[in-house]
Order: sequence, then C-alpha cells, then structure tokens
Amino acid sequence: MYVKVYERLWCSVSVLVGAVLAVFAFVPGAWRTGILLLVFAVWGIWVFMIILRPRIAWRRAQRNFLGRRRSTGDGQARFRAEETMVKHVNYRISARLHSAYPDASWEWETKDPARLIVRGGKGRLLLHGVPDYNYAEVDLRPNGCMECSLLRVVPVPSEHDLKEETPRADEQFNPQVWFEIQGRQVLEELIADLDSRGHNSLIMNEDGSVTVEGEFDDKAVPAFTSFPSKVHWPQTVRVLESEGYAADVDGEAIRVTW
Repeated sequence: MYVKVYERLWCSVSVLVGAVLAVFAFVPGAWRTGILLLVFAVWGIWVFMIILRPRIAWRRAQRNFLGRRRSTGDGQARFRAEETMVKHVNYRISARLHSAYPDASWEWETKDPARLIVRGGKGRLLLHGVPDYNYAEVDLRPNGCMECSLLRVVPVPSEHDLKEETPRADEQFNPQVWFEIQGRQVLEELIADLDSRGHNSLIMNEDGSVTVEGEFDDKAVPAFTSFPSKVHWPQTVRVLESEGYAADVDGEAIRVTW
C-alpha cells in the first residue's frame, strides 16, 4: 500500500512541476500569482487524498473489524451465560420431579426458556415417564421461588367420539331405577284403566309407546318419556316379574300380562 502511495505522490510532484512551468510560460505577470496559488491548492488537496484517504479507510476498516469481534465475543459470552443459567434451572426442575417420580424425564415446551427464566413467568414442560400426567407448568417467580404443577391435557372429544361413548353411558342404565321413577306409575295407571275394560295385556315398544289390542285402533300411543334399550330388556323383564307382572320379550317389544 505504501509503495503505491509514494508512486502517486511522485506522480503528483511531476504534475505540479509541469503546471508551474506552464504558468510561468503562458500566464502574464498580473495573473501569475493567483494562478500559482490555485495550482498549489489543487496539488495540496490531491496530496491529501493520496496520502491520508487510504489511511483513513484502513483505520475505519480496523475499527469495524474490532467492533465486530468485540460484539461477537460479547454475544458468545452472553450465550454461554444463558446456557448455564438454563442448566441450573433444569436441574432444579428435575430434582423436583424426581422427588415424586424417579423415572421422570422432560423437555421444554416453551420456545425460549432463557428468556422465561430472566423475565419470570409460567412455562410448559412435556413430561415422559410420569403416570397420568403428560405436561407440567413451571412458575418462575422474581423472588427466585419456583412452583411446579402437573397437568393432564386431553383433546376435546369430537362428535364421533361422543357417539361412540353413548353406549357406555347406556350401559349404566338401571331398569330398576327406571321402573321406580317412571315405569311403576305409568303401568299402574294403564293397567287399572285397561283391566277395568276387560284387557289383560299390553305391549311396550322400544320408543316408549304402548300398543293394546282392540284399543286406539291397534295403534301405538305415547306412554313413557324414556324406555330401556334392547340390551336392558332381559333385566327389565326380571324387574317386571319381581313386581308381580308376567312379562316377556315379544319380537321388537315387551309384552306385559296381568
């Protein structure tokens, strides 16, 4: 770089000498002093650009390089500090979980745990090896305390899942309870009326309606607001028999005789 600077400097001196000789040769005496001052001023600016501009640019590049190096070093140091801080908190969380679940392992569900640890707040953990729980919530408080709560997160059941669970709810249906709440009163009223008019049987349909031969034009009429499903009919028959009625499953209905 310095060789090129000296070459340009000697070149500028040659140009200056040529310009001065030209002024003395062609410029009259009245204008000569002003023109010479102008020539030397231009030459001085040129020399300044040749000598100092590369040095200024080099100094600027050096400062930028040192600044980037310093910022990179600070960033790496900050990253190492955050990493160490996260590890300390990880050990505290693991110790808390292992006190109750020795086989527990976990991972951060929160995207930036270092930011959470610095600012405080609640973060989510994904658990492994913890029966009945799949998540944990960690509350990191500004005073240094830490609270850990176990969570069980399950998806909201879809309409299809609810339909599949309907038979399970139906399996819990108790015909004896149905008879005590609704069946006894309805049957007693129907049988009292039908028996007084010479009937001795009726048919209970799956939809809760009742059919009586020779009554209502042999059409089914509503009677029960709810009725046991077919899977409970054998038990319903036993309940009716225990109450003194003769009952049996007749195809798609239950026939009751008295």
